[in-house]
Amino acid sequence: MLRYNQKVTDDMEVLENAGPVNILLVVPDSGTSTNIYSILRNIGFGNVTIIKSLELLKAHLKDSVPDMIICSAEFPQGDSCELIRDLRMSDIGSNPFIPVITMTADTSKEFVNKIISTGTDALIVMP
Repeated sequence: MLRYNQKVTDDMEVLENAGPVNILLVVPDSGTSTNIYSILRNIGFGNVTIIKSLELLKAHLKDSVPDMIICSAEFPQGDSCELIRDLRMSDIGSNPFIPVITMTADTSKEFVNKIISTGTDALIVMP
């Protein structure tokens, strides 16, 4: 059961106990990953693993099943669309139903449609 114990801002409260939720934060940029990691920790998620590349994410999914993936769409080696599609088709990992939140700075109609078609659960446009 999740309980709230204090307000951080008018829009955000801290979880008293988020339980053993394992979140993979897959972001190539150190500044962005540090900021998101801090936010997740401040609202009560204690088990957040930062991964910097798609290759490391693939390797990680062979050995473990996270409760959620928060992933950038853009990486130096390409986008994460194929990897998310492979996850949904059970080509990688053992759970195709892991919630995936994808973040992008590219708001072009084509790229947003490409991300949505992968089976991501949510799309966040970053400034």
